[in-house]
Amino acid sequence: MPSLALVLALAACGSGGALTGTVAAPELSLAGSQDLAAVGTQGTTVPAQAVTYELTNVGDANLDWQVVASAGWVSVTPTAGMLAPQASATVSVAVGASASSLPTGEHNGTLQFRNLNNGRGNQQRPTTLSLTGVGSEPMTAAVRTTGVAPLTVVFDATTSGNGVVRPSGTLPDFASFTYEWSFGDPASGTWPHNGKSKNTGTGWIGAHVYEVPGAYRATLRVTTDQGVVTEYHQDITVTDPNTVFAARTFYVAATGSDSNPGSESQPFQTLARGVSAAFATSQPTRVLFRRGDTFTTGTSQSSGQGAAAVLIGAYGTGAKPVLRMGGTYGGINLVRWDDARLVDLHLVATSASSMVQYARGISMGTRTTLLRCTIEGFPSALDGSDVNNATAAECELLNSAEYGIYAYGPSLELGNHLAFLGNRLDQANFHLTRCYLNRSIFQANLYQRGGLTAMALVGRTQAAPSQLNCIVDNTYTTETFDVVAMGPANNTFQEYARDYLFEGNRFTSRNESGNCIHIRGFRTTIRNNVFDVTGRQAVDVSPWQNSAIPAPSDIRIEHNTVYRGTGSPLRFLTANSTNPTIARNNLLHCAQGSVQAASGTVSLTQNLTANPLFTDAPAGDFTLRSGSPAIDTAVPTTVRTDFARQRRLGSATSDVGAFEAGN
Repeated sequence: MPSLALVLALAACGSGGALTGTVAAPELSLAGSQDLAAVGTQGTTVPAQAVTYELTNVGDANLDWQVVASAGWVSVTPTAGMLAPQASATVSVAVGASASSLPTGEHNGTLQFRNLNNGRGNQQRPTTLSLTGVGSEPMTAAVRTTGVAPLTVVFDATTSGNGVVRPSGTLPDFASFTYEWSFGDPASGTWPHNGKSKNTGTGWIGAHVYEVPGAYRATLRVTTDQGVVTEYHQDITVTDPNTVFAARTFYVAATGSDSNPGSESQPFQTLARGVSAAFATSQPTRVLFRRGDTFTTGTSQSSGQGAAAVLIGAYGTGAKPVLRMGGTYGGINLVRWDDARLVDLHLVATSASSMVQYARGISMGTRTTLLRCTIEGFPSALDGSDVNNATAAECELLNSAEYGIYAYGPSLELGNHLAFLGNRLDQANFHLTRCYLNRSIFQANLYQRGGLTAMALVGRTQAAPSQLNCIVDNTYTTETFDVVAMGPANNTFQEYARDYLFEGNRFTSRNESGNCIHIRGFRTTIRNNVFDVTGRQAVDVSPWQNSAIPAPSDIRIEHNTVYRGTGSPLRFLTANSTNPTIARNNLLHCAQGSVQAASGTVSLTQNLTANPLFTDAPAGDFTLRSGSPAIDTAVPTTVRTDFARQRRLGSATSDVGAFEAGN
């Protein structure tokens, strides 16, 4: 950074001014490999976890500086000093001794680096400390525990040997337990489509993208069907991309040249050159495309085969770099690469009609992470077939001729662990999502216009069914006949699906027909969801007509809120199965008419139809006002939390519907 000078111009009458002198000024510059993110156990000495910052006076006058920590548990050495022009000093920031007296949970603070002379270069940096309770037990639920940022970690509470208590039986009923995740990253913010915290999750599968380097402690609180609570923890280490990719970082700009070395001052020019550099060796590599630029290719791009950490992203300011792809087989194929990251890119198909039917915008590989990417106009936006541990987070999957997400894993009986987090899916002629997966999570996504369904959650073989998937906190506005369909794709396919959890989702639809959730599989739990509908039915439990697959069984529909604001009747449930469907503690309200009785083989308990006194139902606020007949009237169940992921007040005094009052 050049020296800062305050230029004084003396005006000269009639002919401009002459520069006669400068006034020197100090300016503070701050460098550090990572911020303080420490973990430990409450009541004990927290291990010394220190980070260092280098303070430099890049001005041309003496600089007085100070570092102020907002949290008392943070130790700073030294806290103040003076720097001559171009001189530097090192500041160490660590966890202080007082941290041992803090309560469990996450503690956050800030560091203020101050230029006391003129404020030039003042900066604020975060500090985080996560403390686990003394009784917390270690777990090994994380699929991976180390890697370079952005690092996606999927947590699986179902696998044997991970240290987490399991339900009994050869086919454990994980939905009978409550799983509350905290990923140790409170600064990660909230999901864009529902406002819920990215730092927490529910269900037996959890997933989080750690974007900031540091040490994190993820925790899990498990409540058994008998009400026994156990807490667990596991530490995650996220390394700094500036360190990992220091030896191999390349830049691509529309004004560059492929004969250049690929430095920021002498960047490459073409999309093909950038992608080839990313996957050229087995060394960690980062390739950055300049924001605001457009790069066009007429061929599909492939990673080749490898397993080094790779990051393809953006640099500079402005809009995401646009990658215009015209290859016959789609956009970028990462299927044979392990541990690739694509961040802040905008892929556009130049001519989807010239691509083969199964062409994808991005074909993910094992441990692929897609973060804040836009994928537009391809036959299918995203493919996650035959890979494990892949993630798409906060992406936009738009205008797909076939599917937004397609994932088929016939050879992966116990793997998958795919995570789809906070994405927006809009416009697909077939399904916005069509997946045959195990132990995967769809969380906080927004499903808009689709052709056939928003989600087709398809089964596999009887011996190896699609199973143990969590569908949580999603928002559905699509007007397809069935919004979500789970089970075989039609009445001729022998496709089995079991052990699905639908929790915390919101369905908003003005269709006069169809179903929000259509269940054709087995042992499925639908709880803590909000259905804001007109004529559409909330849940249909029924097989395909003349299907060889047995009728659905062990379906539980609990603590949901179903509302119709205009018209009548409200349609809640049809169960065309010889096996009883359990429906209890659901809150059903038709503002202008009546609630249609549930039909079929159904066991109904405490499903209220009286005016529930919602806070503001027309505005979508279905929390309960004081005096609601739903308060403290639920029959006991194993549902321990509510739509907002708040704990219910007690098994004997919890509230009917999706929301627990008084939290």
